[in-house]
Amino acid sequence: MDTTGQFIFSGPITRPLDLAAVCGGRTRLEVDVGSGMGRFILARAAAHPDTQFIGIERLKSRVRKIARKASRAGLDNIFMVRLEATYILRYLIPPASVSRFYLFFPDPWPKRRHSGHRVFNDEFRYLVWTRLAPGGDLQVATDSGDYFADMVAQMAGDPFFRRIPPVERTEDERTDFELIFRAKGLIPNEAGFQAVGADELGAGAVARLHAADAARRERFWAEEMPHAKSAHVVGIGGTGMSAIAQALIDSGYEVTGSDRLADHGESTPLLDALRRQGVRIFPQDGSGVSDATSFVAVSTAIEDDNPDIAEARRLGAEIVHRSVALERLARGRTQIAVAGTSGKSTTTAILGWILETAGLDPTVVNGAPIVGWDDGGARVGSVRRGDGPLFVFEADESDRSFLRFSPDYAIVTNETPDHFTREETLALFADFKSQVKGEVVEGLPPDFEAMPGATPWKSRFRSRGSVWSLALPGRHNCMNACQAADLALALGVPENAIRKALLTFPGVGRRLQRVGNAPGGALVVDDYAHNPEKLAAAITTLSARTTPLAVLWRPHGYAPLRKMLAPLADAFAGNLRREDSLFLLPVYDAGGTADRSISSEDLEREIRARGFGNVAIVDDAPAAVAALRRFASSAPPTAGILVCGARDPGLPGMAMAVAAQ
Repeated sequence: MDTTGQFIFSGPITRPLDLAAVCGGRTRLEVDVGSGMGRFILARAAAHPDTQFIGIERLKSRVRKIARKASRAGLDNIFMVRLEATYILRYLIPPASVSRFYLFFPDPWPKRRHSGHRVFNDEFRYLVWTRLAPGGDLQVATDSGDYFADMVAQMAGDPFFRRIPPVERTEDERTDFELIFRAKGLIPNEAGFQAVGADELGAGAVARLHAADAARRERFWAEEMPHAKSAHVVGIGGTGMSAIAQALIDSGYEVTGSDRLADHGESTPLLDALRRQGVRIFPQDGSGVSDATSFVAVSTAIEDDNPDIAEARRLGAEIVHRSVALERLARGRTQIAVAGTSGKSTTTAILGWILETAGLDPTVVNGAPIVGWDDGGARVGSVRRGDGPLFVFEADESDRSFLRFSPDYAIVTNETPDHFTREETLALFADFKSQVKGEVVEGLPPDFEAMPGATPWKSRFRSRGSVWSLALPGRHNCMNACQAADLALALGVPENAIRKALLTFPGVGRRLQRVGNAPGGALVVDDYAHNPEKLAAAITTLSARTTPLAVLWRPHGYAPLRKMLAPLADAFAGNLRREDSLFLLPVYDAGGTADRSISSEDLEREIRARGFGNVAIVDDAPAAVAALRRFASSAPPTAGILVCGARDPGLPGMAMAVAAQ
């Protein structure tokens, strides 16, 4: 039986803790701010069973791990709280109730421009002083000499504390980080600070302190309260909505979500990554929306009669489009939007990688994952959490939502018809570009030229009189990299940093992503291509490197297939060779009230009418995998297999199944 729940705070967050219930009769309370992996608080609690300990930790995985260890050890004097530390001190812990605070090895935020993020500041000192019982103290330890000097300097000028010796701690009470630090032969900086009683300070000093605190209280509520807010994301398993969910998590929101896959008990790696971060995934039946939900985020694909939307309206919760949520997250940052009919996800990824390589620590919210940014499946890899001033995001034209933004800089990769007519597309992008405050990178330099790279999976391109190397294949990727490099140069990024980034870029998930090799040697590649231009680019790039080529494609919706039927047939018939094969899955059906009067059989007929006859319909995923395996079994090692399409979360699994040895 899981008994860890008794160790974890789950009560209301708008009134002080009931310390009589929390402490169970104990009169001494100690609070560990930033418990980390829990080594210190677990050892201290075991050594002092008559003392109640409250641990504050932001990461849910760590909170759960400490609770499990406390349960196994039979400790009943630990209580873990997962909220913003400043919020807990101000709103949950009553005044004059704590005997001792511990602040061990807090994030030092070593860069000068980030020092304002440090937890040890005027407000923290005030909250600690007001929450300490008479004679109580604060114990600090850090490996950062700069941070320690800052703490000591702050306390030296604070009449509400006096310095005292640090508390003695046993070997078992040293934190995990401290053990690593000491193993290098280094000694941490430690100090203690005792609260000075109000009777020693005088009424005037205390009154001035309380007045200053009132102003800080208002600022905290207005600026920091989002850490205690809850957002519900409808369709959270989708590419765009999972990115919004991850960005909200990174900004301190408690996130819930719903997805139609949850209706059937199914999951995906994206949903699993969100669950690992504490996100609760509900069926789309309204059950995930509650009184605690601050707002509900939806995409254009979510129909108005969705049960989550109905429940949000009943409860009076705000309903916002995903672009609104993204715009809120980007406020106060230098915004860089990457738009365009094709290539914007890869261009966003390359630009984000360049800025990261240059040390600018950008936040990036993309429409596709960057290899490695998922932290081994622990988070959604299409989002990079950064603390620098730059906020890079993919801007979507398909529902006109990119017009909500007025970014500081922008890239427009191209303006070809996809969701609108050519005239509508050009007018739409003209409106977007008119809203950009600074430079817009669009088009390519007159001397642009894509060239083969040193290996088949690399490429080079000429731009502005210089040759650049790129760790991706294909002319379209050279175009993406060229535009990303141009904007980075406009931002003042050194050329050598850009060159290094292009050579080390690890690639984008589902953008010509090499999955492996099928039995017999055929290269298996997964790609998001879903419109004629993207399909042509993927097929052309692989045709230059593999022969023959088998393509598996699934139309991502009835409306797009109907609108692009002829151009899609042209893309397949015009780029596949006589020796190549094409397999078509049925249209991906996301439910709702779509007009289902068109099918993959209609596309098959159009392709055959254009002279390409090696095309077949496969009914489902098992049939698709079997067909591709038959192709691989009779193909030479030089063959290639391309699995492509959007929306269907099962496509990557099909590619992996074909590549499985």
